[in-house]
Amino acid sequence: MKKLLLFSFALIALASFAQEKSYSSRNPRSATIGFAIQGVQPVGEYADHYNGNPAGLSGTFSHPIKQSPFDWGVQFSWNQMGALDQDIAVYAGTNVLGDSVYNNGTYRVRHNNYRYQGLLRFRPFNGIFQPYAEGLAGVETFSTKTDISVQNSGGFSSVEEAKVQQSSTSLLYGYALGFRFRAKNAKHIWFDIRYENIQGGKAQYVIPETVKIQNNTDLVYTTGTTKTNRQIIQFGLTFGF
Repeated sequence: MKKLLLFSFALIALASFAQEKSYSSRNPRSATIGFAIQGVQPVGEYADHYNGNPAGLSGTFSHPIKQSPFDWGVQFSWNQMGALDQDIAVYAGTNVLGDSVYNNGTYRVRHNNYRYQGLLRFRPFNGIFQPYAEGLAGVETFSTKTDISVQNSGGFSSVEEAKVQQSSTSLLYGYALGFRFRAKNAKHIWFDIRYENIQGGKAQYVIPETVKIQNNTDLVYTTGTTKTNRQIIQFGLTFGF
């Protein structure tokens, strides 16, 4: 897969060369902001412990280094690694007769991954078709949070007892290959297709399928502690300004 991506990147770069000069003189390089949806494929020991394909959102800001073919930038990504909702009974006090009163509630569990990374991008062409390659480095967190959504009288819901049940932080590095292109009349909007290969540090995370809720609110789960290598595919839009 890596060889195919590199070969495709080279072909796109060569095909872009002919249209580059005239376009670049009329459209100098500018800062961009991008938004994308993404799917994640864990690899190696990460895939052995975590059985799933996280999905989420990503946002990227980049800025040209003068009019060179290089950009610097920052990226934030969020992926949901798993979720669980379980109906429970929530104690609401006593009534005038002294009897215990319970409301319907939902015990909610959310497993999330947040990535914060810097990038250095090589983007040799500034035309309608823009292949690029990036080096990436940053930090990420894995966390499991819980809360209780309570159905009160009158049909209103409230969220109570928000807690972080588990959290860990690790470093990461990697590379990305991307290709963005624009429609003929969309001068400052590009479609962006991007592949990332992330080498994640050793991190601890909750394995979603092991989570159980006992005695109404007692959370029981198993954690995995592995390197968190993964491959990521993103589809998004980039806006120039």
